[in-house]
Formats: sequence, structure tokens, C-alpha cells
Amino acid sequence: GRRLQASEIDSFERDGFLVVRGVLPDKSLLQELRPLLRQHQQITDAVYRWPWLYNGAVRAVLRAGILTEFLAALTKSPYQVDEAPIWGSDGSWEENGETKRFGLSAWHSDLPSEMVGTTSVISVWLAITDAPHALEFIRGTRTAETRHDLFRQCNMSWKLGMRGGRILNPACVARAAKERLAWHDLEAGDAVFFHGNMVHRGMRWPRPRLALSVRASVPEKPHPDHIDFLRHLCHENTVAFFPSAARELPRGDPLACIREVLLARPNSAARMADRLPPERDLGAAARLFRRVVASL
Repeated sequence: GRRLQASEIDSFERDGFLVVRGVLPDKSLLQELRPLLRQHQQITDAVYRWPWLYNGAVRAVLRAGILTEFLAALTKSPYQVDEAPIWGSDGSWEENGETKRFGLSAWHSDLPSEMVGTTSVISVWLAITDAPHALEFIRGTRTAETRHDLFRQCNMSWKLGMRGGRILNPACVARAAKERLAWHDLEAGDAVFFHGNMVHRGMRWPRPRLALSVRASVPEKPHPDHIDFLRHLCHENTVAFFPSAARELPRGDPLACIREVLLARPNSAARMADRLPPERDLGAAARLFRRVVASL
């Protein structure tokens, strides 16, 4: 399968984001995934944070290892998957009783490393449909000095009572960082990986669009290479994945924490702590993924 080159990893560490073309090149597979993922799509708040618990297509993507192996190459360490929201819309949304056709989400950083108990947070945004101008980034905000300078000038988070992430004033960002704006057009199957430090925003588009986003983090303490720590998380933290330590875990499976049955679709944003089902329960999407991955 496709692997990240050393030059790509160096580019990610330098810039804080990396566009990878053709992560999922099979168009028929993408077509098959769309109706399955749209069952739990959302456009703003992450109501469905752990959709692999009840969406077979999300589980199939994770089981196939395409995204998780890339994340392992970028984190260079065992890590855990914290959430995997499905971002999608039909091209419009309701706001204050009016139908909006396009717009911008807020400038923000997901989880700046100095504000949370992790050494690294990395997200991937996999385009399931074509996604022109899907995300914008502010170059340089991978580093603390540049990011803190922007936070000092433009931070709006205190008005919102937020912790962890940081929401920035868009007019202020336009003045302070206009020359450092970066964005890319994505085709279906392309992916962009970015560090939790990066200041970025999503674009709401006036046509249907769909993407799967996966956020991974490397715990700060205890040291993630310690196998006892991995085993503890395997039993206690049900959203944990450890690709680089897979041979040490039960059954040699990086997704060793599993359950036997599929959960019902949730009706609220409640965090449902549960485990992945075994591979035999993943259904048609997983079988299709297995064939496609084998041919890459």
C-alpha cells in the first residue's frame, strides 16, 4: 500500500500540515462509502464523536489501516484515536431560521500541545467527495512562538468560556496573517494531515460535500512506549489504537480492544464508552475495503 516518504514526513514536521493525494484511489469504493457515512454526517458540532461504534463504514476505514498507518508514521509513537467525526452537508444549513448557502467556520486550533496533556495531536481529513478549498491554514502556527503571538492579538476564546482549543477573531486574523494563508483543493480520496497546534478553519461549501476526520493523540505520561501502559489503556481506554506496538498486544492486533456486538445509533451527544466490534461483524463495507487494500 501507499506509504509516506521521508520527504513528506519532513514537510509535515516543518509546515504542520501535509496533503496526500490518492490515499483512497478506488472511486467505486468511495461511491459505496458515501451513503453509509451520510447516516451520521454533521456540519458543525461533533454530535457523533465516536461513529465507529455504530457506523460500519467508519470501522471499515479504521480496520483497513490506511489512515491509521499514516498517523503512526507521523506520530512516530503509539497513539490513541480520540474521535472520528463525519463532516458533511447537502450544500446548505439552517441558521437563525434562515437557509445559508456557504460560509466560513471560525479560525481555531484544535488542541495546542501546551494546553492539553499530550505531546502531539494530529488530525486527518479524508475527502469522500471532491472538496475544493476545504480547509485553510495559517503557515507557521505549528511553532509555539508564532501561534502565541496570534493568540495574543486575536483570541476570542475567553468570550466563549472555552478550554483547550482557541477561537480567533476572523478580522484580526485577516490583518495579522493574510500573507501566510495556505489552502488546497482536494479530490475524493485525497487527505490532509495537520497538527493540533495549527490555526485553521473549514469552509462551508454551496454544494454537497463529505469527509471523514480522525483525530489521534500521543499521551504525555507515562511514556507511551511502556508496554504496561499500553495494556492498561487497552483495558481502560476503549478508544485506543497502537499500531507501532501491535506485536506486543494480545493477538498481535493494534485494535485489540473489541466487543462482539454493534451499538445502536445514539440520539444525543453523550459519550458512549465502548469497544470496536470484531472484524467479522464489519459487514459489506469492510469486505470491500479488504479487497481494495489488497490490490493497492
